[in-house]
Amino acid sequence: MKKTIRAAVALLIAIIIACGSMTAFAATPADIQCNLTDADEPTTYAYAGELTVGGDAVKISAKEDNNHVYFTFEAEEEGYYRISSTDCSFDGGWFTVPEKYENGVYLGSKDCLSGNGYTERFFYLEKGKHVTCINFDMISKDEFEVDYVGEIVDFVCDDGEVRNLILGYDIGAYNDGNGKICYYFSSSVVYKFSSGESFGIDWADVSIYTDKKLEHGEYEVEVGLDSVNFRKKTTLNIVDITKVISKVEMTNVEKYTVLKRYYDNEVEYSPVESETLTVTYEDGTKEKVEEFDGYGYINGITVRSYYDYDYKGDYVFCVSVANEPFITESCTVELADGKENADRYNKNNLDELENGFFWTKFFFNRILRSETLPEVIENIKVFFARAAGTWLETFAEIMKNTATMLDYIALN
Repeated sequence: MKKTIRAAVALLIAIIIACGSMTAFAATPADIQCNLTDADEPTTYAYAGELTVGGDAVKISAKEDNNHVYFTFEAEEEGYYRISSTDCSFDGGWFTVPEKYENGVYLGSKDCLSGNGYTERFFYLEKGKHVTCINFDMISKDEFEVDYVGEIVDFVCDDGEVRNLILGYDIGAYNDGNGKICYYFSSSVVYKFSSGESFGIDWADVSIYTDKKLEHGEYEVEVGLDSVNFRKKTTLNIVDITKVISKVEMTNVEKYTVLKRYYDNEVEYSPVESETLTVTYEDGTKEKVEEFDGYGYINGITVRSYYDYDYKGDYVFCVSVANEPFITESCTVELADGKENADRYNKNNLDELENGFFWTKFFFNRILRSETLPEVIENIKVFFARAAGTWLETFAEIMKNTATMLDYIALN
């Protein structure tokens, strides 16, 4: 009887141990399926460990048969979490927190703030366990850590609270697809968190949230990044440059309104050189740009000359300030004479010959730099193949150029 009891107890203990082992095995994290970029099929990510928020950095490695891995961490409170890596960026890899979990698959990628070459990212997360997916590419391992930084408490642009923004120059606009015009400007920005930490972005498109059409004047608006649920009220001074500048004048404008068309249908013009640009403001004051060569600045605002087309498709010479044209002069196009066309014909052929010699020299030098006999033989083969192809193309272009010239002579 005692033996029977002891046997039963032993069997019970064995069952308990076996059940405990099965429970532990079942609790081991398994592979997960993720479709983070709208791919045709989900990708399998292998479990790589669990991180502690605020803990030391943990080394995460790719698996022998899988460069896609994930780790988990527990968010004890809602707010922004910084997930940092050492090298994992678009060059060496990529990581993100999935947007949602549906039908056994992790989908999408949460919006985030990115910086430091994308090696650190800030995600707004709810309380609970979260997955971070890693795509290793040029690297196979990296160190990761997770820190809680709290809520965003401030958003600062580089010029502070009041900015002078020029329409069409500092401020861009686009249609959201529903008939609404959306405005934005580019700036460096700094986010400040409740933890006392801050995060800066060197250059970002800052959205302007307003229901009004922006014109010349002062506006109370909200600003922020579309990917971050935080907006700040501020005052913007919007400038319509046509309300500030009355006229722009440039010396010898007529010199740049005569263009020349050659036999190959190319149109050329004289580059703007050493002219004087005069800007007259609405209050009567004037400023000059001496030695204007087609590009310059007035009070830090870009001034440039360029050619455009009018509504009939004809050339016009323009000078703009802050992308607003203040000089628009119609151009005439003259046909080049016989000598000018001959000079251009010779130049076009010489350019083709120079290109042929360049590539011939390039592939010949590869032979000279060879270090082994097989490499010499391979580079000799490449030389003859590529050199032959290059010179066939060169002579084909010269023949094409000659035919174009003969057609022009016959028609004129």
